[in-house]
Amino acid sequence: MDEQRVKAANRCPNARFIFTAILPGHRLVFTHGGGVGDCAADAVPDPASSVWGVVYDITDSDRQQLDAREGVAIPAYRPKEVLVYPHGDLEQRVMVLTYGARDAAETVGPPSRQYLEHLLRGARRWGLPADYIAQLEQIKGTG
Repeated sequence: MDEQRVKAANRCPNARFIFTAILPGHRLVFTHGGGVGDCAADAVPDPASSVWGVVYDITDSDRQQLDAREGVAIPAYRPKEVLVYPHGDLEQRVMVLTYGARDAAETVGPPSRQYLEHLLRGARRWGLPADYIAQLEQIKGTG
């Protein structure tokens, strides 16, 4: 996701970029966040796939805002710890926090074009691998 959206006042205004990372054994899907046409990126288990992303350092207050924003109390999404490899280096491993749909299997749908553009801006900004960016560019958005 692009840095401007991550650092928005209602998300994580104090977020600090740490590194890009790969999450092996997962596939990128888009899960419904509750609103009509409202889908967000999610990583679901798939042994044949990998998801690239960005790791940020966030403050405790950012975490509280993010929990509220992601609907943890509803419950729409849940925080989960995953093991990622910084810069795709399989010799390094770091446990990080991400958010995922409570039941991703039943909530998969297409993202909006606007949301997809946020992902693409972030992927390009942080230099994710070209083949991964090409995969993102092939996703059909709605609206």
